[in-house]
Amino acid sequence: MTSLRVALIHHYSITHGGGGEKMLKSIATELARRGHAIDIYALPFRRGPNNKNIMHVSEFGYRESITANIECDVAYFFYVPFLHRLFYVNSPKIAGIHSFICTPRFAHVRTRLSEFIRHHGLLSTITVLYEKMSRNSDLLQFNAIHIPNLVSPLHLSNVPTYNIPNWLDTEVYRPLGDKGEKFTVAFVGRAAWQKGWDIYLEIVGVLRRKAYIQFLSVGSYKENALVKTFPYISSEDEMARIYSSAHVLVYPSRADIFGLTLIEALACGTPVLTSALPSHKAFLPEDYICENTAEYVKKILALYRLWRSDEDSYYVLSQRCREIALRFDKKKIFPLFERMLLEVADS
Repeated sequence: MTSLRVALIHHYSITHGGGGEKMLKSIATELARRGHAIDIYALPFRRGPNNKNIMHVSEFGYRESITANIECDVAYFFYVPFLHRLFYVNSPKIAGIHSFICTPRFAHVRTRLSEFIRHHGLLSTITVLYEKMSRNSDLLQFNAIHIPNLVSPLHLSNVPTYNIPNWLDTEVYRPLGDKGEKFTVAFVGRAAWQKGWDIYLEIVGVLRRKAYIQFLSVGSYKENALVKTFPYISSEDEMARIYSSAHVLVYPSRADIFGLTLIEALACGTPVLTSALPSHKAFLPEDYICENTAEYVKKILALYRLWRSDEDSYYVLSQRCREIALRFDKKKIFPLFERMLLEVADS
C-alpha cells in the first residue's frame, strides 16, 4: 500500500484535550501504525494547562502557528471557514466536519438566536451565519468532505462526500466486571450547556431522593454535593472501567455531529440515553432517545427496575448495547478512512 505524507490541521491547540483532539490523536496514531508520515498543525488558541503532553503528540511533528506553508500528499482539516487560507497546502485537501457549524439542523438543537449567542459566543454565531448565508461555499475549495456519521446532511455539487463514522477500539472499550451494587447514572463531558450538563443536574434533582441511585460525572470539573466528580481522564483503560461500572450513561448533548461518548459506553455494555438530535437518531434505536427531562427520568427508572428485578434481561440489553458499538470498531471503520485519504491524494 502507498505510504502518504499526511498533514492533520486543527483550528485550535490540541492541548485543549476535548473530543476533537482525542479523535485527531487516534487518526495520527493509526496512520503512523500503517506506515504513513504524520505532521500535525494547529492554531495557538485554547491551550490546555499541561502543554502538548495532554494529548501525547510529541511522537509526531506538531506545530502551533497562525499560518504555515505545508508540503504533504494530502491534508485533512478539522474544518472551520478560512482555515485552509491560513494553512496553505499544495496538495488535495479534505474538510472534516467535526462540529455543528455547517449542519446546525442535523447536529444542534433548535434554539433562539439570543440563546445561541449567549452559550456559544459571537464568533461561533457569526461562523454559523456565514456558512448559512454562503451556502457552505467555502467547502467548494476542498477536494472532498468527510462527515463522521452514517448519513450525510451536506450535499455539494462537484465535491465528493465520504460518510465514515468515528471509530473506537472495542478491545479496550469492553465490559470489565460486574456492575456495582448501587445503580449508577453517569455523565461524561464538560459541565457546559452544549453538553447538557444542566439537564443532567435537573435529572439528578428529580432522582436525588432515590436512595438506591448514585450519580457520577467525568470531565465536568465542577463540584456537586450529589454527584461524584472526576476531572478529564485521558486513559482509555480507565474510562472503560468507569463506563463498565455505570448502569446507564446520560448524555443530553445539545450539539453533536456523532457522539463517540455514546459508542464508548455501549461498547462497555452500558445502556445510553441521549438527546433527539438527528445525528444521534442516525445510528441509535428510538428507545435510547429522550425528548425532555421527564423522559430521561422515566427511562432511567425503567432501567433500574429491569436491573433490579430481571438481571438476565438487563444482561441481554447489555449485550445488545455492545452489538451496536461493534459496528464502529476501528478494524472495520479505520480502513475506510485510510482509503479516503488514498483516493483523495490520488485525485
